Amino acid sequence: MEISNNKIFLEKESNFSLFQTKQSNLNIDSVTEEFEAIFVTQLIKEAYNNKLADGIFDSSENETFQNLLNQELGRKLASKSNFGIADALKNQFK
Repeated sequence: MEISNNKIFLEKESNFSLFQTKQSNLNIDSVTEEFEAIFVTQLIKEAYNNKLADGIFDSSENETFQNLLNQELGRKLASKSNFGIADALKNQFK
């Protein structure tokens, strides 16, 4: 983490910080696509939460595995399909 001119820059793989204002490496495309993936993941999670009864194999390990599977499925669906969320966000920020 670096503090410069009262702004905090968090170093990550994507070099993205919520406080970046004048950096040229801010990539709106990757951020909006990641948001779309998170949104789709939440839709999938809610779909799995709507069940009538507990299964015979339900456990905390199964829930953890299901969450990881939902995250990966959300990323794949968002990257392969066009939901329009990322495009709408890109247009909003331009």
